[in-house]
Formats: sequence, C-alpha cells, structure tokens
Amino acid sequence: MSGASETSPSETSFPISGPGKVRCFISHAYADELLIARLLATFPGNVDPIIWPVRTISARRMVSDGIVRTILSCDMLIYLSGGKSSQSPWVAFERDYALRAGKRVFRFDAESRFSEDCSRPLDLRVFTVYGGADRDSVLKITRFLREKRSFSLFVRHEQELRPESWQSTVDRAAKDAIANDGVAVWFVSTRGLNSNSTHWYVSVLCNGDHLDRLLPVKLDTIDLRHVARVWDLPHGDRLEEAAFDLSVPSSPAMELLNFVSRLPMSINRNALDDLIVSIYRRIYDSKSSMGRALQETLKS
Repeated sequence: MSGASETSPSETSFPISGPGKVRCFISHAYADELLIARLLATFPGNVDPIIWPVRTISARRMVSDGIVRTILSCDMLIYLSGGKSSQSPWVAFERDYALRAGKRVFRFDAESRFSEDCSRPLDLRVFTVYGGADRDSVLKITRFLREKRSFSLFVRHEQELRPESWQSTVDRAAKDAIANDGVAVWFVSTRGLNSNSTHWYVSVLCNGDHLDRLLPVKLDTIDLRHVARVWDLPHGDRLEEAAFDLSVPSSPAMELLNFVSRLPMSINRNALDDLIVSIYRRIYDSKSSMGRALQETLKS
C-alpha cells in the first residue's frame, strides 16, 4: 500500500555509523522540545543536525522552497513520532519529500527508539473542482503542484476530452481520487460558484460522505448575494471555522458557502504552502488509518 508505514526493527543508538560527516534534517513540531533534546543527545560528533528555524511568514515567500532545498542537501532525515509532531502536516510533507528524493529516512519515537522508514512515497492523487471562468488561475497553481511538489492532478482543461465522453471521464477521475485516499481541491470564486459543474461535484462529495476529502481554496472575494440559485440548498449542521479543515455536515448546505466565504484568500505563495501541507496531511492520515485498521484486522 503506497505510503503505508513500513519500518525496520527499532534500536536506541544512532542508526548510521562511520567517520564521515553526516547532514541530518530533523523533521519535528516546535512544541516537542523535550523529544528533540533526547534525539540530539544520541547524535555522534560527526552528525550535523539541521533544524529548520522559526521564520516570519511572508505572503511573497514559500517556506517549503527552502525546506525542499535543505532536505536535498542532507544525507538523511529523522522525523519525530509522538507528541505534536505526529499531527504536524509539515512533518508529513518533509518525510514524504525525503522518501521521494531517495534519502534515508528514520523515525524517532517517544521511547527514544530509531527505526528506518522504508515506505514508498505517498500517492498524491488530487481531483480539482473549479468553474471554467477560473481556468487560467487554476492552471498556474496546478502546474506548480505537479512540477514542483509531485502531485498527481486531474485538471479537466488539461485533458483531451471528447464531447460524448466528457462527463464520464471526469466522473471516473473524481471517483478514482477518492477511492485512492486522495483529495478534491475546490478552487472557489464568485464566478466559479455559478458553474453547474462546480455545484454538481461539490454536491456529490457532500452526499457521498466525502466532504472530509474536500479542500476549499478561495481565489477571490466571494459575495454570496451574487451566487446563483443553484446553491439554494437545505441547511446542514454548522461548520467549524478553520481554514482548510472542514467538519462534515449532514448535507450540502448554504453553511458550506458561508464557511468558504470567510476563508482567507489563497492566491499568495504562503497560502499555497498551506494548501500543499493540508493535502499531505489528509492523504497521510488516510493511509495511516488504513494501515492501523489492517493491522487490527490481522491481529483479530
């Protein structure tokens, strides 16, 4: 199973020996200071720990660019397993990128044990939902996600679709992404919300209990007074207001649109980072839960 956790037997000593200098990227949540200190205490003198510093967030700069360059310059990566690090989308991203780059990757757990992570990189399957009026804006973003961050995206305007098979091809792509624990990224704008296809796919995701697989990205300011009647839907449960983190409502509803209208704008480079790590987190969590369920099934 792509991305499932596959680790070697655990040991308490630093996993790589030898006289040469070793650059080691440490993937962690900043709140796990004690676990970081325990990890550093195991390092021999020839190991150079690389800990990404806290940076001031800028709308014009992508933090992930610097992280990617630093991981590529390192010989190995160790990620913390436990504490806040287990819930960090950045740890999920850094771990996967190192695996994708062919680096040796190790896990350091709360019992101060090392184990080599032999997993394959995640299957980063993404279906895109957007209105045709937003085609150019969406293509700029999806091109970057594919070429620079290794996502496997279905973008309908990049496909050579025949008129007679257009609908069935797009439907299959949406089902394929969800069936393989991928996500649907919904690029939202006022013009796009008036698209019948946008309404259709968001409604399908809601009605199929897949709203937790939907990540909204707001391209411009949304005025719900200008949204077509096609969105005049029954009210569902209230949604917790948190960017890129949807609670699942009981039905597709105007509350979903109200929630989306309050999201921060997502067209700057820093917000693109938020989208990237949010996709990683959703996919990694889904793969991990499947792996845990399989292990429990085998035990029973």
